[in-house]
Amino acid sequence: MARTSALSSLPMVTVMSGTTALLATGAFTLRSGALLDGGALQPLGALVCCGVFLVATWVAHVVFRRLSFHRRPLTVRSVAASVVVVIAVVWGVDAASAQVWKHPWTRYSDEFGGPGACLADTSYGDRWHVLVRGVGEGGPMEVWPGAVEGSQEATPRTLLRLRAEGRRALNPADEASTRILRDHGCG
Repeated sequence: MARTSALSSLPMVTVMSGTTALLATGAFTLRSGALLDGGALQPLGALVCCGVFLVATWVAHVVFRRLSFHRRPLTVRSVAASVVVVIAVVWGVDAASAQVWKHPWTRYSDEFGGPGACLADTSYGDRWHVLVRGVGEGGPMEVWPGAVEGSQEATPRTLLRLRAEGRRALNPADEASTRILRDHGCG
């Protein structure tokens, strides 16, 4: 049996599979907050990412060896295809995770201020509010009302304060905010 001098594609597909699993798990845990929210979960999230990388690499090696990738030569086309697959999978996992675990501003727009939401046509809606102070700045999320174009009503001075605890739904942080949401039929 003649031995070829071409490199095997098995190590490349094995490593690319493990890298895909690591990056996808990293994107998933970052979006879900497992690595950032709650300090006790940070080491666990990092261990899960590393464990997924090791298991995926081992499984990929076994599967691709059975599919005879150790006999297939390493080509530019196979490297390019594997890079495209890695990018597509990680991008897809990140996009799906972003729909499940949304940023508080996105949740505000979806739940209260965006088109068709209960505060959309008020001074607290996405088109009119002046400022949203984010969660990362400490304290509750604040929505400062703005003047509604073409309206004769005075701009309210009451801030809408919402608690954005972790990745859960936004809740009013004080009685005035509860009243604002109740008065506009937010539920």
